[in-house]
Amino acid sequence: MAVKKSDLVNGLLIVILGLVFYISTLKIKPAKLGLSPADFPRLITIAMMICGVALVLKSFLSKSSSKKEIDFGFIKKFVALIVVFIVYVWLLNKIGFLYLTPFFVFGTAYIFGMKKIYVNILLSIGTTVVVYYIFSRVFLVPLPDFSL
Repeated sequence: MAVKKSDLVNGLLIVILGLVFYISTLKIKPAKLGLSPADFPRLITIAMMICGVALVLKSFLSKSSSKKEIDFGFIKKFVALIVVFIVYVWLLNKIGFLYLTPFFVFGTAYIFGMKKIYVNILLSIGTTVVVYYIFSRVFLVPLPDFSL
């Protein structure tokens, strides 16, 4: 049986990361009425873990005779993303969603290869505004404000 190591490692990393994020949502206070602020992140992390398990299964069920080497470039980007995400979550209640999220989106896009600065600036600001509008105005989910 040929196991694709890169799919196996990436799938396991995704499952572990999803599990860490899911556990971190257990600290979020439930809403008195309607959807909790933790429901959407839990949905995303469950979907992430399902994709990770599918990738692990794919690595075992693959009949390809060519084994791919582990993509260390992707793993470095993935670890950098985890670090950026941890810093983002740590600073979110101190700096606030609107001021911090553009830097998070910019950093994430830069890590994964979007090197054009003006495109990254437009993407980060546009994404932040759209997400803020959808969650605060449509879903009525309060987002962290500036608190320093």
